[in-house]
Amino acid sequence: MAKILFLAALLILVNGCQIYTGNMNKAPTRWVTVLDADTGSPVEGVALVYSHIKKPYFIVSTVVMSRTYISGSDGRTYVPRNEHLQATGRYVIDHFRHPYPSKNTDVYYVRTLDSHMKLMDEQLKHEDK
Repeated sequence: MAKILFLAALLILVNGCQIYTGNMNKAPTRWVTVLDADTGSPVEGVALVYSHIKKPYFIVSTVVMSRTYISGSDGRTYVPRNEHLQATGRYVIDHFRHPYPSKNTDVYYVRTLDSHMKLMDEQLKHEDK
Protein backbone atom coordinates (compact mmCIF):
# COMPACT_ATOMS: atom_id res chain seq x y z
CA MET A 1 0.00 0.00 0.00
CA ALA A 2 2.86 2.38 0.79
CA LYS A 3 4.37 1.73 -2.66
CA ILE A 4 1.08 2.61 -4.36
CA LEU A 5 0.79 5.85 -2.39
CA PHE A 6 4.42 6.69 -3.14
CA LEU A 7 3.92 6.05 -6.88
CA ALA A 8 0.70 8.09 -6.89
CA ALA A 9 2.44 11.00 -5.14
CA LEU A 10 5.38 10.76 -7.53
CA LEU A 11 3.04 10.75 -10.52
CA ILE A 12 1.23 13.85 -9.24
CA LEU A 13 4.53 15.64 -8.62
CA VAL A 14 5.95 14.81 -12.05
CA ASN A 15 2.70 15.79 -13.74
CA GLY A 16 2.60 19.12 -11.90
CA CYS A 17 6.21 19.96 -12.75
CA GLN A 18 6.16 18.92 -16.36
CA ILE A 19 6.83 21.37 -19.13
CA TYR A 20 3.56 22.02 -20.92
CA THR A 21 3.58 23.86 -24.21
CA GLY A 22 0.57 22.34 -25.93
CA ASN A 23 1.85 21.22 -29.27
CA MET A 24 4.23 23.89 -30.49
CA ASN A 25 5.43 21.76 -33.39
CA LYS A 26 2.08 21.18 -35.08
CA ALA A 27 2.31 20.36 -38.75
CA PRO A 28 0.49 22.85 -40.98
CA THR A 29 -2.75 21.40 -42.33
CA ARG A 30 -4.72 24.28 -43.85
CA TRP A 31 -4.31 27.35 -46.02
CA VAL A 32 -5.28 30.83 -44.86
CA THR A 33 -5.31 34.06 -46.83
CA VAL A 34 -4.04 37.38 -45.49
CA LEU A 35 -5.77 40.43 -46.96
CA ASP A 36 -5.35 44.17 -46.46
CA ALA A 37 -8.27 45.45 -44.36
CA ASP A 38 -8.72 48.61 -46.46
CA THR A 39 -8.21 47.35 -50.02
CA GLY A 40 -8.95 43.64 -49.74
CA SER A 41 -5.80 42.81 -51.70
CA PRO A 42 -3.41 40.01 -50.66
CA VAL A 43 -0.54 41.06 -48.39
CA GLU A 44 2.89 39.48 -48.72
CA GLY A 45 5.26 38.99 -45.80
CA VAL A 46 2.80 38.95 -42.89
CA ALA A 47 4.12 36.80 -40.04
CA LEU A 48 1.49 34.73 -38.19
CA VAL A 49 2.16 32.87 -34.93
CA TYR A 50 0.24 31.19 -32.13
CA SER A 51 1.19 30.88 -28.48
CA HIS A 52 0.87 28.45 -25.60
CA ILE A 53 1.80 28.43 -21.93
CA LYS A 54 5.03 26.80 -20.80
CA LYS A 55 5.31 25.73 -17.16
CA PRO A 56 8.98 25.11 -16.38
CA TYR A 57 8.16 24.98 -12.67
CA PHE A 58 5.12 23.87 -10.71
CA ILE A 59 3.48 27.32 -10.47
CA VAL A 60 5.55 29.70 -12.61
CA SER A 61 4.61 29.86 -16.28
CA THR A 62 5.59 31.79 -19.38
CA VAL A 63 4.07 32.29 -22.83
CA VAL A 64 5.89 30.61 -25.71
CA MET A 65 5.44 31.54 -29.38
CA SER A 66 5.24 28.99 -32.18
CA ARG A 67 7.33 29.09 -35.29
CA THR A 68 6.46 31.85 -37.77
CA TYR A 69 4.21 31.29 -40.79
CA ILE A 70 4.79 33.97 -43.45
CA SER A 71 2.32 34.84 -46.21
CA GLY A 72 3.51 34.58 -49.79
CA SER A 73 2.98 36.93 -52.73
CA ASP A 74 -0.61 35.66 -53.09
CA GLY A 75 -1.28 36.39 -49.39
CA ARG A 76 -1.58 32.69 -48.56
CA THR A 77 0.26 30.69 -45.94
CA TYR A 78 0.02 27.13 -44.65
CA VAL A 79 -0.80 26.97 -40.91
CA PRO A 80 -1.86 24.42 -38.27
CA ARG A 81 -5.52 23.77 -37.50
CA ASN A 82 -7.23 24.76 -34.22
CA GLU A 83 -4.95 27.64 -33.22
CA HIS A 84 -5.69 31.31 -32.61
CA LEU A 85 -3.23 33.00 -34.95
CA GLN A 86 -1.95 36.51 -34.41
CA ALA A 87 0.09 38.79 -36.62
CA THR A 88 3.52 39.93 -35.50
CA GLY A 89 5.99 42.53 -36.67
CA ARG A 90 4.59 45.59 -38.39
CA TYR A 91 1.11 44.11 -38.97
CA VAL A 92 -1.84 43.54 -36.64
CA ILE A 93 -5.07 41.66 -37.24
CA ASP A 94 -7.86 44.12 -37.93
CA HIS A 95 -10.32 43.58 -35.12
CA PHE A 96 -12.77 46.01 -36.71
CA ARG A 97 -13.32 43.63 -39.66
CA HIS A 98 -13.57 40.49 -37.53
CA PRO A 99 -13.42 41.19 -33.77
CA TYR A 100 -13.38 37.58 -32.61
CA PRO A 101 -11.64 35.45 -35.24
CA SER A 102 -12.17 31.75 -34.67
CA LYS A 103 -9.37 29.21 -34.44
CA ASN A 104 -10.00 28.09 -38.01
CA THR A 105 -10.57 31.41 -39.77
CA ASP A 106 -9.80 31.18 -43.49
CA VAL A 107 -9.18 34.89 -44.11
CA TYR A 108 -7.26 37.29 -41.88
CA TYR A 109 -7.63 41.01 -42.50
CA VAL A 110 -4.55 42.94 -41.40
CA ARG A 111 -3.38 46.53 -41.09
CA THR A 112 -0.04 48.08 -40.49
CA LEU A 113 0.48 49.15 -36.91
CA ASP A 114 0.46 52.83 -37.97
CA SER A 115 -2.81 52.43 -39.83
CA HIS A 116 -4.34 50.67 -36.83
CA MET A 117 -3.26 53.43 -34.43
CA LYS A 118 -4.70 56.13 -36.73
CA LEU A 119 -7.98 54.26 -36.93
CA MET A 120 -8.08 53.92 -33.14
CA ASP A 121 -7.46 57.68 -32.75
CA GLU A 122 -10.27 58.46 -35.19
CA GLN A 123 -12.57 56.07 -33.32
CA LEU A 124 -11.78 57.75 -29.98
CA LYS A 125 -12.33 61.24 -31.45
CA HIS A 126 -15.65 60.13 -32.90
CA GLU A 127 -16.77 58.69 -29.54
CA ASP A 128 -15.82 61.90 -27.68
CA LYS A 129 -18.19 64.00 -29.83
